Amino acid sequence: LKGEWGDPVTGIRPSWTRFFLAAGVALVLVLPLVGPMALLVIPGWLAFESKGNGTTRAVIMALAVFAAPVTLCLAASSPGQLAWVLQALGLTLALIVAGERGWNGPTTLIFLLGVQSLVFCLFLAVGPEPLALSENYQAMVHSLTADMEESLALYKQGLSNPPADLDLWYSEFKEFTLYYLPGLLAMVFMTYAFTNLAWAKGLFEKKAGVERFPPEFHMWHFPQHLVWLGIAAGAAAMWGDGVLSQAGANGLLVLVGVYFFQGWAMVNFAFQRYKTPTWLRWLTYILISLQWYGLLVTALLGLANTWWDIRDRLGPVDSTN
Repeated sequence: LKGEWGDPVTGIRPSWTRFFLAAGVALVLVLPLVGPMALLVIPGWLAFESKGNGTTRAVIMALAVFAAPVTLCLAASSPGQLAWVLQALGLTLALIVAGERGWNGPTTLIFLLGVQSLVFCLFLAVGPEPLALSENYQAMVHSLTADMEESLALYKQGLSNPPADLDLWYSEFKEFTLYYLPGLLAMVFMTYAFTNLAWAKGLFEKKAGVERFPPEFHMWHFPQHLVWLGIAAGAAAMWGDGVLSQAGANGLLVLVGVYFFQGWAMVNFAFQRYKTPTWLRWLTYILISLQWYGLLVTALLGLANTWWDIRDRLGPVDSTN
């Protein structure tokens, strides 16, 4: 770790005080309920506070910072909180690497999703049955099912006259959740990836005056060849009722999430192009998020941009807006 500290290109010097302040805040990841919420922003903050150290030094500092939360989780025998801490560590390291390499926003988002999925698989690999991913995954599913059954029982106790079709509705909901559980987990990972990416990008631009993870969100465009993964996943989803079909269906769900962000960027572009009032933008975002068909239409809009550049047809955005 000897040598001059700081980025010779941007002139950014590391701030030990702020970085270790953020390291102290990282300890909240071990708290139940608070940890998953803190995971939305802490990795992006830590990635920003490691600025000016270079990739190697920043990675070493991040590993040192997360040593305390990991140790606390292991000492408390809390695998659930350990999972959140490891996800935060993976996000922090991935953001540091992507930022130092100058990757763009869409590529970084996919990279973050891949890193979180890998961390989750590694977490399963060291579960009750070491290196038995399938058995440990089934144990997780069994635990989730037990929690769902307990929640249903408590809900029934609070009702004087439960609906006749409650059990049928619950059975269908459970079947859907367990079938698409890998894809739903990936959607959660994608949400964490986006919030931390946006947080880190904003901090670098506003606090340090450095552009990271370009371009601006309204110009996001994922690689066009990504659509071939969707075609392959769709073909697999129609291949019988086995594991291959389930993998294809979950793959399609993940790609719906990816193209949702591209569609959201296009909606944001249109708002900026026509200088839409802020209150109307937020109202539209809320309506989109509350309705499943709003999410699906936004994802289809993002998919359509693979072949038709709608933003180019709308014209340029006013940079002063």
